[in-house]
Amino acid sequence: MARLGISIYPNLISVDQCINYIDLAYKCGFSRIFTNFLEIENESEMNNFKKVCNYAKSKNFEIIFDVNPSVFETIKKQTSDPLLFFVNLGASGIRMDEEYEGQFEAEFTKNKYGLKLEINASSTTGLLENIIKYNGDLKNVISCHNFYPQRFTGLDRKLFEEKCLYYKSKNIKVAAFVSSQNLNAIGPWPLKEGLPTIEDHRNISLVDQAKDLIATDYVDDIIISNQPATELEMLELSKLSHVGFNFHISLEKDITELEKRTLFDADVDYMGKKVGTQVRQDYSPYMIRCTAPRIKFSNNPIEPKPINKKYFEIGDVLVLNKEFGRYNGEVQIVMKQMPYDSRKNYLGKINKNDIELFKYIKPNKKIKFIEV
Repeated sequence: MARLGISIYPNLISVDQCINYIDLAYKCGFSRIFTNFLEIENESEMNNFKKVCNYAKSKNFEIIFDVNPSVFETIKKQTSDPLLFFVNLGASGIRMDEEYEGQFEAEFTKNKYGLKLEINASSTTGLLENIIKYNGDLKNVISCHNFYPQRFTGLDRKLFEEKCLYYKSKNIKVAAFVSSQNLNAIGPWPLKEGLPTIEDHRNISLVDQAKDLIATDYVDDIIISNQPATELEMLELSKLSHVGFNFHISLEKDITELEKRTLFDADVDYMGKKVGTQVRQDYSPYMIRCTAPRIKFSNNPIEPKPINKKYFEIGDVLVLNKEFGRYNGEVQIVMKQMPYDSRKNYLGKINKNDIELFKYIKPNKKIKFIEV
C-alpha cells in the first residue's frame, strides 16, 4: 500500500514557504519527506533545515536526509556522534546517495537511534549484498530510486521493475519519485526538465504518474521530487486509493443513482469479510469483471437503457441490467472491442491514459473509480 511524500529544499526555498507546503501535504494525507543534504553551504541554511524539519517532525512526518560519504565525513569532523546530529535535525533515516563498501552501512543498520538506512534502488544491488555479508539488520533497511533531472535519462521501465522485484524479494520497501508539472517547481539543481524516476513519466500529469506506480504493486512510497506541487495536484493525489487500480471515469449524463452506486458504493460483506470492487480471479481478455456490485444490488433491478452503439470499445464501463437475470448489477470494464449487447448499460468511459494500466491486471486487484 503506497504512502505519499513530498520533497523540501530549505536551502533554496524560504522557511515560510516550506512550512506552508508541509501543511498542505499534511492536509492531503502525505506522511513522508525527502530532503537533499548535499548542498548545505552555511550556518544560515543549516538553521533553515532545523526549523523546517523540526516543524515537519511535529506533524509526524517521516524525514529522510539524502547524504553521501563526503557529507558524512565532514559532519564526523564536527561532532563525535554524527547520527545524533541527524536525529536532532529530525531525521527518521539517511539515504546514501553514494556508498561506502557495505561494512559501514551494515553497522549503521544497528544504530541505537533506530535511524533507517535508505539505499539507492536504481544503482547496483551490490551494496545490499554486502550489507547482508556483514550481517546488517535488514529490518532497518529501505530503498529509494533516483530521480533524473536530465531529459531522456530516467529509468527504463523494465529495468525499474527488475530493480523493484529484487528489493521486494528481500522484503525491502521501495520508494520512487514522481514529478510535478508546476512550471515554478524546483529541485536541488537548476535544470527544470522534470524529476521523475521513470523516463516515461516525465511529460504526463502527476496524478497519472502516481496511478501508474500504485498499479504496479512494486512501490511502497511515492514521493513528489520537486517543490512545490500545485494544490490541485496534491488534492488529486489525496483522492487516490493507495493500492490497486485508480480509474478516472467520465460518466454518461443520464446515469441513474442506482447505476452510480454500482461504481462508487459497492462494498459488501461476503463470506465474513468486506469485499469491494475488484478484479475477479478468472478474468477474461475481453473485460474486467467486478462482482461485488452484483451481490450488493441483487435485489435492485437495473432497467435496460438501449443506445445506438454497434460495439463496446476499450475503456467502456458497463453494468449488466435486469435482462441478464442473476448477473444484474455486475460491473464490467471493456479491455477488447466486443459487440454491443442491450443487456449491458453503458455508464461511461475511463480516462484514455488509464487504459495503459490494464497491463498490470491480476486477480483480486482492487479498483477505485474517480469521477471526472
